[in-house]
Amino acid sequence: MRGARLSWADMRGALGIPHDQHQHQPSANLK
Repeated sequence: MRGARLSWADMRGALGIPHDQHQHQPSANLK
């Protein structure tokens, strides 16, 4: 699980999307 969290955080940083916006947007968009 820790690895998954780091992966998500890394992807968020690369996309530059704030956590709030990420929650609103569907996870499928990131995938």
